[in-house]
Amino acid sequence: YGSAIAAPVVSAVFKEGLEYMGIYPQYTADELAQQDVTVPWVGGYNSIRAEAQLTAAGLKAEYIGSTDGTEVTGQVPSAGTVMPSGSTVMLYMGDIPLSDYRMSTVPNVIGMTVEEANKALSEAGLNISITGAATGSEAKAVSQSVNSGLVVYRGSVIEVNFLVNNETG
Repeated sequence: YGSAIAAPVVSAVFKEGLEYMGIYPQYTADELAQQDVTVPWVGGYNSIRAEAQLTAAGLKAEYIGSTDGTEVTGQVPSAGTVMPSGSTVMLYMGDIPLSDYRMSTVPNVIGMTVEEANKALSEAGLNISITGAATGSEAKAVSQSVNSGLVVYRGSVIEVNFLVNNETG
């Protein structure tokens, strides 16, 4: 239990100390592919420009509405949202009213591994943001930012917190 509390603090101290000394992390291509990225604003762009902007940020685009001669009038998640590289941003093209935005029901991912939770959220048309101890198959989801059963915009990011051992005492 003590290591679960102390490890994040020690990690932050080492990270800041090493950066202060000019030593920065070096990542493999696979590690870079799994890094979190910030969603850019693509409102007002045509589909080609919007997709290029999202691809450059490490994200994918899914279009709702016609891409012929129209511009992005809405996006989910919104600009500034942090999400894993490779995630999908829903782009609403042209004059689509808010009432026509696609919706998804949030599944219950509590008790699932990272892989299982990611699969469940992806199948629901949602994106995952992973927090906590997410390495290894021992980590299980202990909380999620949006309660299961609630209806949200398709493409929304659900933050899931993982712990290796969720015993409290």
